[in-house]
Amino acid sequence: MARAKKPQLPVLAPNPPVVNDIENPPPSTVNTHTTATKLNIPEAKAPLASSTNENWQLPVAMGQGFSTFIDHDTELDGQGYPLLPNRSTTYVRPVGAEIMNFESVGFSNTNNVASRTKGQWKVIHVTCLGVMLCDREECDYTGPPPTGRNKIKELLERKPGCLGTAGRCTGKIYHQHCSGTKCRFDIHESGWGLLQHKGFHNHFWPTPKKPDPLAMSEMATEVKKNPKATALQLKIGNTGRANEPIKSIVEIHESLGNDDRLRYYRRQILNNVVDGPEKMNGGGETFSTTCSNGMKRDCT
Repeated sequence: MARAKKPQLPVLAPNPPVVNDIENPPPSTVNTHTTATKLNIPEAKAPLASSTNENWQLPVAMGQGFSTFIDHDTELDGQGYPLLPNRSTTYVRPVGAEIMNFESVGFSNTNNVASRTKGQWKVIHVTCLGVMLCDREECDYTGPPPTGRNKIKELLERKPGCLGTAGRCTGKIYHQHCSGTKCRFDIHESGWGLLQHKGFHNHFWPTPKKPDPLAMSEMATEVKKNPKATALQLKIGNTGRANEPIKSIVEIHESLGNDDRLRYYRRQILNNVVDGPEKMNGGGETFSTTCSNGMKRDCT
């Protein structure tokens, strides 16, 4: 489906605190897909990421050598984590911090996972796959590229039609590559973690097909409040609880606006409640923890 036009939301302050250079900030760039900007993406005055890993050794100094830095054109989640990192963004996860989306990013990607120093470190290299766009200028479709080996090539060989405008668009989709960026996670066995990103994403962010882990956890909480609410009631915000304001679950994540996907995740959440309705009514953290752990593979 086409990306819905949304109002600009306030940026939440990340925790740990942000360190940024306010004296000489780089120019802001457009990163949402609109007709007026689709074929005219502003040139980014940001350095391309080096093709080597000369500056990306294991961060053995951990907290003594790194601090969180949120660069321009980065988008944060509800916990202040850079789910869509851009430019020279760095994020530090302290030992003991529960950052739901850490180790994941919001753009389509492939990754390579390796173990270092006898298992003390896990290193994840992330490669952005860009975005699928429509060749009709008035269409605002921004689809996530498929992530399997050669799947983008196979998709384009079929000359697929655009899925925008509720499937009524007559355009054809094409692939816009992402070049000059790199992203890496370093996770120590103690729980300390580091995200490093370099380079500029010269494309629009793809519309996600699945909720991220944090969004899924928030959805689980809403289902826990009223497990009898249907998917439609959750979508329109009418859950039958008169003492609560009406809030659509789509506000948690835009992909939950898809009826089939919403029904699927609701059913999965309820199936993960192993002790039945009694746990949902008074089971403390069991519900949300079980749901989050059991469904994380569906969110990434």
